[in-house]
Amino acid sequence: MPSANRVWRSLAPVGELIGVLVLTRKPKQRIMIGDDVEIILLSAAGGKVRLGIQAPSDVPVYRTEIYTEIRRERRAETIGPARIPR
Repeated sequence: MPSANRVWRSLAPVGELIGVLVLTRKPKQRIMIGDDVEIILLSAAGGKVRLGIQAPSDVPVYRTEIYTEIRRERRAETIGPARIPR
C-alpha cells in the first residue's frame, strides 16, 4: 500500500491538533474518499487548483465558507439570532 504523509498543524486560537493527509497529484489523477466519493484534479495553474468531485446525491459537498454560513444560520434558527457571535 502506498504511504501517505500526515501533517499536523495547530488550529489557532483553540490549539486543537488535526491530521491533514497531504497528497501530490497531477492533472487528471484521482483520489477516492471511501467507496463513493471521488476527487479529480482537473487543473492547477497560477496558484489555483480546479477539482472535480463525484459523490452520491445524498452526500452534500460545500466550499468551507458556504458550509460555515449554513452552520451559522442553522444555529441562529435553533438559539435565536441575537446570541450568535460572528
